Amino acid sequence: MGSMVDTNEESKEEALSKDVGEEVSPLITPGDADENKRTLAIYELMGISSFAFTNGCLLSTYPIATLPVEASRMNEEYKSIILGCLLGIAGLAQLSAPVGGLYSDKCSHSFGKRRPYMAAGAVVGGVGLVFQWIGSVNTIWPLYFVAFFFSMLALNVTFAAMMGLIPDLVLPEQVGAANGIVAMMSTAGALTGFAAWYLVDSNTGSMYCVYLTFLLLSILSTLVCARERQLPEVSQPTWADIKASFYISSNEHHDFFVVFVSRTFYYMGISVMTFFTYYLEDMIDVKDPDSVLAFAAVIGLACGLMTTYPAGLLSDYLQNGRKIYIYVACCMMASGSVGMIFCSTLPPVWVILGLNGAFNGVYLTMDYAIAIDTLPNQEEAARFLGLWGVAAFIGSALGPVVGGPVLYFAGDATAAGEFSRWGYGILFVLSALYLLMSSFLLRYVENVK
Repeated sequence: MGSMVDTNEESKEEALSKDVGEEVSPLITPGDADENKRTLAIYELMGISSFAFTNGCLLSTYPIATLPVEASRMNEEYKSIILGCLLGIAGLAQLSAPVGGLYSDKCSHSFGKRRPYMAAGAVVGGVGLVFQWIGSVNTIWPLYFVAFFFSMLALNVTFAAMMGLIPDLVLPEQVGAANGIVAMMSTAGALTGFAAWYLVDSNTGSMYCVYLTFLLLSILSTLVCARERQLPEVSQPTWADIKASFYISSNEHHDFFVVFVSRTFYYMGISVMTFFTYYLEDMIDVKDPDSVLAFAAVIGLACGLMTTYPAGLLSDYLQNGRKIYIYVACCMMASGSVGMIFCSTLPPVWVILGLNGAFNGVYLTMDYAIAIDTLPNQEEAARFLGLWGVAAFIGSALGPVVGGPVLYFAGDATAAGEFSRWGYGILFVLSALYLLMSSFLLRYVENVK
């Protein structure tokens, strides 16, 4: 009888040690998903979101630095058209995120739901970057276009899977801090990307090596830090599921739908920076707008870096909701847009860019957090967050589509290629209105403070 008790005690201790052991990855059911969550240290939060650093680097330097240089090398006369095509390809590739997220949500690999898709996406994206480098060095431009398309497809899937890790692994009371880390990593990646561009002296071949290095390090970090557990087998997506992954119901997914539309208006508002080089030339009389633009980006990103994580941490500590931070951030950035109208020298421009960058960091943190707070289905987190990411593409495209003709027709000046302060005034007022609409719409989010 005594031996039976001893045996039972030993088996209980073994079971307990398996429960808390770091190496054990037990099979869990979707209903037990909360058991996969625990309080994470800052280094773990940084580890699981480290791909945001690489993504930030790519999103900042690709459209402003790398692609314009490559477009010029392809054909100087038609470089603007070529650049537009490349950016169109990048936008189209974002449509892979909801589909990749959908398959990630259904993944029952022993390595977890997200890590297999992140690893696969990184491999394909990395191979694409290698072939871009080969196409660039050897001026094989069709190869470059194809490689660029596939690398963008794969890296968007990687990002959608990474965003799914936060609702999977992070406790609700730590979501603000976690999303502050994501925003901080993204901003730090953008800042580092511009620094790298300066250090390699605008050499695109060297930048592909930088991208590959960041990609490898960030994926390895996630694979180590994201301790996922295996889900049971579930039915795989059908064609109907894939089509549905691009759909948000304004009734069934009300709060998430409002967040999606609000985010679209936000990106329409900040897309005014597309015309910032022209503004510097026409209104501030800058002789070297490209170098000033790079410095402006550094100012905004550095100020944003200082506010991302503190804003998330503060929202978790005070538990005063997410919306108030977005209200304040959007109103302050709208004020900054209007302030640009009255600038005629660079010093006030630097001040406005610094303040806008700081409040943009606050917005980005709460943007991630409120998206997770309003997810219609936690078990389909990557699918919905992939679709949420498409809002950035829609807003970034719609803003210039409206703003370009407005600047052309309302800002017509006497000299060809120049625009008047009146035209820029209307452009910046539109930017402010978009930002205010972004914050106003969040009033209709019902289940989030």
